[in-house]
Amino acid sequence: RVVQPFYSTADVARSLGKAEFTVREWCRLRRIRAEKRPCGRGKTQEWMIAHDELERIRSEGLRPPTYD
Repeated sequence: RVVQPFYSTADVARSLGKAEFTVREWCRLRRIRAEKRPCGRGKTQEWMIAHDELERIRSEGLRPPTYD
């Protein structure tokens, strides 16, 4: 497995055995730490998850839900 500084939601979903939609929802609900970055498709941005956060999810699980 190649270690990258950041992973797309598709990469994280594949790594965790989840649907990409689920990982995007976790990002949106702040269940995992992620940031939006340009993805090369105009003004569109996509969620990117750091390698350290992926390792944290594997060892500790999701963060508690936040309700705004």
